[in-house]
Amino acid sequence: MIGLDPVHHKMVLAYTTQDSKCGLEVSGDNGQSWQSMPFPADPGPTPGVPYHNCSDPAVAVGPDGTIYAAGGWWDQPTGPADYYNIYVSRSSDGGQTWSAPVFATGDKDAVDIVALGRNTGHSDRAFMTVDNSTGTVYVSAADFPRNQRWIVASHDKAATFGKPQAIDSADYPEAGGEPLGDYIPSSANGILAISYVAGPASTGSACPCNIFETSTDEGVSWTRHSTPVAANWTAADPANPGHFAILSGAGLSASTSNPDYLVISTTFDYGETWSTPQLVGQTPANQRYQPWINFSPQGLLGVGYKTVYGTSVNSDTYDYWSALSCDGGLSFSAPLRISGNVSGPEPAGGDDFSFVALDNSHLYAGWGDMRASPTDPTPGSRSVFFGSVPVSTYTSQSGTRMSCPR
Repeated sequence: MIGLDPVHHKMVLAYTTQDSKCGLEVSGDNGQSWQSMPFPADPGPTPGVPYHNCSDPAVAVGPDGTIYAAGGWWDQPTGPADYYNIYVSRSSDGGQTWSAPVFATGDKDAVDIVALGRNTGHSDRAFMTVDNSTGTVYVSAADFPRNQRWIVASHDKAATFGKPQAIDSADYPEAGGEPLGDYIPSSANGILAISYVAGPASTGSACPCNIFETSTDEGVSWTRHSTPVAANWTAADPANPGHFAILSGAGLSASTSNPDYLVISTTFDYGETWSTPQLVGQTPANQRYQPWINFSPQGLLGVGYKTVYGTSVNSDTYDYWSALSCDGGLSFSAPLRISGNVSGPEPAGGDDFSFVALDNSHLYAGWGDMRASPTDPTPGSRSVFFGSVPVSTYTSQSGTRMSCPR
């Protein structure tokens, strides 16, 4: 995941290594060079337990330039038997020094999590977002079978976190089970938002249905609206209150009815109405995989994704592409390839998401790649690749240069 700190002019990138550790890189020159840092949100090993593994690292930046890093720590060799807890650390000096890690949520919260109603009490898959106006830090997790996702909030820069709040309700229960459940929250202008697919309810609600919901009280209560897209990804626009974009795509833990394209819809009124869904993906049609969507502080909307030349990244080649919207998601540029070349197939496991972040001048992307280096297409070990594209490089679908407002 990529975080941009405009106060200290730093960029932070978090990732998981091939030996199940979390890593952190800091750049002061827009990604031209990187400084490796020990992962700060590390609580240390459990006494007497031989495993100390980390996954699902996340970074986010608050409105005052505070950088937050989060990681899910587990002490067993594999998923269903592990003991998974999410810790968060913060930096107020551009990533050079960090606070002691603080527990946010996880299996230590089992009593409160089970009390949410349809939860096994065993946690997985951390996400984090920070509100651009309030500075509230949100950490989200799901139980391992993906029956129910929840959110915790901090109002003191991740020094403490509140009780877990479910994203669903008895009237609109989350349609659980893989590959669903990995729903990504976003927050801006004091509004927390997330999308999910709701299943049938005993109360007789007309579901299965696609839900977009917002909360002003950290998930204690939600205002829900139906959407034209069964989305896993949500992005909140910092520049325009009420404006959100949702994305449906294929991923390790996300399914879609249209795997050859990203399907994106936007709302300008907190979810009451939605735009006609836009399809993003270059010709010819191929599987688009591991997408991410994000707004710049000025309201530019960017997406990134892998294009797979076959049926799976585990058996076929792929490369990395992006697209930009200057009108809030009502239309998109022609897709633009960032990776420069194709990667060979990657082994299963260990590469779950790709990411994009934007500022006023560039789209930045990070993804897993099997090439020896960005300039050497021969097979190598899996590495995190980084790319940046000037906003001025994108063209319209007809090939004319786009003019995005700044």
